[in-house]
Amino acid sequence: MKRAYPKDAVANPTTTINRRQLLAGSLGLVGAAMPLMTHAGAHSATMPIVAPPIPRPGADALVIESIELFWLHDGTKMGAAFPRLFVRIYTKEGVVGEAYTFFWHSWDKVIEIIRDGIEPLLIGMDALQIEACWQRAWYVLDREFGRGTGNSVLPQFTRALAAVDNALWDTVGKAYGAPCYKMWGAHTNVLPAISFDQRYRHPGANYDAKKFGAHMAELIDMGFGGVKLKPARPPFTPAEDAEWVRIVREAVGPDFLLQADANQRWDVDQAIDFGRRVQDLDLRWFEEPCRRRLDMARVRSATGLPICAGQSELTIDGARYLMTDNAIDVCNYDPGYACGPTAWRKVYGLAQAFGVEMSVHQQPQMAAHLMAATPDGVKHGVEVYIPDMDPFFWQMIENQNKVKDGVYELPEGPGYGYVYDEKIFAKYGYRA
Repeated sequence: MKRAYPKDAVANPTTTINRRQLLAGSLGLVGAAMPLMTHAGAHSATMPIVAPPIPRPGADALVIESIELFWLHDGTKMGAAFPRLFVRIYTKEGVVGEAYTFFWHSWDKVIEIIRDGIEPLLIGMDALQIEACWQRAWYVLDREFGRGTGNSVLPQFTRALAAVDNALWDTVGKAYGAPCYKMWGAHTNVLPAISFDQRYRHPGANYDAKKFGAHMAELIDMGFGGVKLKPARPPFTPAEDAEWVRIVREAVGPDFLLQADANQRWDVDQAIDFGRRVQDLDLRWFEEPCRRRLDMARVRSATGLPICAGQSELTIDGARYLMTDNAIDVCNYDPGYACGPTAWRKVYGLAQAFGVEMSVHQQPQMAAHLMAATPDGVKHGVEVYIPDMDPFFWQMIENQNKVKDGVYELPEGPGYGYVYDEKIFAKYGYRA
């Protein structure tokens, strides 16, 4: 992205491929490129890409005036690797929406995409017409495809759109005086709190599974109601990991929620081996056992375990293919990576049609509201790190509710309901 896009500019008349062509159909890029291959050497068909028109604002419009952006990280290696992007939406009527997302990767162009692409398109739009804002923002990606950069910018775009969409929903909630989860369905305001086992690196030759099991039991004392375990880390075999999970189950008891996340590290045979060994341990789900959808479908069929995936998908189409290929029982689409709460709720509607349950990959600051609006929330809960692994969630939010008795209770203020500590912004904020 090297220049700002005029709000209603027409793309280069020689543009031949747009975003919807590239994301549609099972052939993807190949299918979209077929007309070009067929007519190689001939002139290109003209398919101008035009920004959608700005809808007429409603009588109670909140006109978007400007967008403020800044990064948050604590200066540590982990903090710099997983920065939080804080977004504020200012409206002419004085309502200010604010929210943050965090990214594991592909955030290098996010500011540029928002500043040069999304923000110019949304200035003057009615924030209450959030679907229109979401659809209009896609014009940025249409232009990127049209300019020949292809899907190389897709991960950054979906994160940029997610960050803006996230803050827009807070704006809408504040305008109506309602928490986001109540606008989205209001099934509950109390969710199981699921932590992580911290086993992200090789634990070393002196690793002791029993000691680790005792450490997991400490999560109960900390107020958590479940844990996501991380098998499939070398040098451990599926059999050794299955025994490790069994030890954890014995340590935490039958009512503690256990999830196993292989992060796509196993082949089909390894995943099936592990899955059959833990069939009696009442896993809530087996997450991303393999990389390919059809491989996950084989693991699902062979083990009978609920399979969870979706966090690696960037588009609604990607989540749909997981369902149509019978690869999953639970879709943990990430609204921080993939186009925001608006997209997550579209996937939720899709999941209901396919009999698939929903969860959210991390992002507890918005995941809590999304899950609280669904019946799946009371079953799968919300994923949160322990305080020293996600200090911003626990320290930056002044009215934060602590996990207690296995659950997390949502705040009741409008929008996301969070009151942020400005001192944290001053200390750890990096203006964009």
